[in-house]
Amino acid sequence: MYVTLITGDKMTQAFRPLPNITLSGHIPYSHVTMSGPSVTPEDPALEVLTDFRRVKAVTISPDASIDACNQQMISHHVRLLLVVDEQQKVLGVITAADILGEKPMQQMQKTGQGRDELQVRDLMTSAEALEMIRLRDVEQARVGDIVETLIAHSRQHALVVDENDSSGKRICGLFSANQIGKQVGIAVEPSDVAKTFSELEKVIVAG
Repeated sequence: MYVTLITGDKMTQAFRPLPNITLSGHIPYSHVTMSGPSVTPEDPALEVLTDFRRVKAVTISPDASIDACNQQMISHHVRLLLVVDEQQKVLGVITAADILGEKPMQQMQKTGQGRDELQVRDLMTSAEALEMIRLRDVEQARVGDIVETLIAHSRQHALVVDENDSSGKRICGLFSANQIGKQVGIAVEPSDVAKTFSELEKVIVAG
């Protein structure tokens, strides 16, 4: 059966119900892919952007323990969390390197805190210290440009800020060296940043 809709003085094209099917047994459901589409260095940079306008950002409170922070990263398969307050304002970021590297011991020696007393706020990088990339620059950039940016600043991650948002500046996305590596097809070892950068450079040079 077809149904014709009339809106105002215009008649729209007829619509029809789609056929249904039944299942013969239990089947799996689709999951969000973390790898993203395969890309080359010449592809648009947006192809390797984790876009917070489409994918929910993974966040954590500054008062959370570092063990809770680590578990949050593991459960969401990420290595960077946005640190936000109760109004969802970004106070900074914390990475896997911050909680698994030397920072916890340095903080404990400095303050006399025990490991179980350390909070995200003790190890995070504050928003004021973050360097970000403008979305308008990203929109004109290629994957290779993002790789060169990360290498030039020796950073695993780069946040992207939208300065044209109607409500003012807003962090709208994230680039990850590991994520880019997976999408260009190199074997990524999350704990070996230097190796990841080296492999990415080879891909860029090869074109």
